[in-house]
Amino acid sequence: MKMIQRALATGAFALSLAFGAGAAKAATYDLAFVMDKSGSISTTNFNAAMDSLAAALTSNLTASVLAQDSYNITVVAFGSDANIVGTGSYLIDDVADVAPLASAVASYSRTGTGATRYDLAFDTLLNATGAFTAGAAGSMINMMTDGSPNGPDFNPALTALKAQGWDSLSFEAVESSASTRTLLAGIAFDTGGVGGPIITDSSLINDPLNNTFVLQVDSFATDYGAAINAKVAAIVTATIPLPAGLPLLGGALLLFGFVSRRRSA
Repeated sequence: MKMIQRALATGAFALSLAFGAGAAKAATYDLAFVMDKSGSISTTNFNAAMDSLAAALTSNLTASVLAQDSYNITVVAFGSDANIVGTGSYLIDDVADVAPLASAVASYSRTGTGATRYDLAFDTLLNATGAFTAGAAGSMINMMTDGSPNGPDFNPALTALKAQGWDSLSFEAVESSASTRTLLAGIAFDTGGVGGPIITDSSLINDPLNNTFVLQVDSFATDYGAAINAKVAAIVTATIPLPAGLPLLGGALLLFGFVSRRRSA
């Protein structure tokens, strides 16, 4: 009997280590969402895309997720100009922090709807105070666009973002041409290098912080909401760590099972 009591006590202690309220956050991740507001995207579709991003952040950055990790999130809107959405970068450390960011995204009123200036988008993110933090556990840029760039060469700014330390750049190519998707696949990058596959199924998204891709999205009206939700869900899933005490808990439970079998034998 005493052996069983000791096993139960060990299991309870391991459980407190694994899931105790006092456990420190595992990590902070930098995320940037770059949203195309150029004139080829209708006001209705642009607003729907921003609403979808706001909803994806709200539904996936839950209290249980944020008990594990924090997310430093910056949203950039770009067309013939580019600007930071809201008040800057948002540190999402608790579920209460999500609402101000989601509200800023959903209520954003676009200007500069002419050209599709990738150079301005990348420059704006590069110079955004606090968007990239050197101590982050990982960092990802996600860009939604429907068209190829027009304007000055964007490669210097893109090269500077890589040098700054961003881990990956991936895309949702929405209602886009094959040539646009090919261009995006050529500039996407991840921890393995430059270039990424074009995929048509959001279920194939795997660890966006370390694996790049171009997701072909056929419609703003019917498909983009599911696509961006799948992206944010995949980010959260990839960053949730194994609780430090879980192996100890597993060992305690195995011990308890062994003792129980010995007693019943």
